[in-house]
Amino acid sequence: MFQIRSEQLVAFADYAIDDFIRRMLVHLRRQESVASISDSQLRRIVTEGIEHAARHSIYSENEVCLYIECLVALGADFLRIPWVESILARSGQPLNQQLQIVLEEAEKLRGPAAVAEGRTT
Repeated sequence: MFQIRSEQLVAFADYAIDDFIRRMLVHLRRQESVASISDSQLRRIVTEGIEHAARHSIYSENEVCLYIECLVALGADFLRIPWVESILARSGQPLNQQLQIVLEEAEKLRGPAAVAEGRTT
């Protein structure tokens, strides 16, 4: 039987986080809205997005990805936007679906170009 030491678990976790950040950066770079953001700034946004998501008990990779996409599209305070609050307050719907609806509604309300550029008004 194998035994995994705590330092090995930490190393695995660090690798997984770094890998997620790398993939998130590639994913976000496909959006024109982040073209003017430097790699280090975008990395900071993703890292802070992971931390913000964790504060809201969001840990699954898919949900964290959607959370960061909302963050990029709508800004750091997107959770305080009334229509976003309304969508996220719905019970009986998985969080990943709620976040997807937020992104879709943002596109409808502001237009695809506005969302891609991160404009919320």
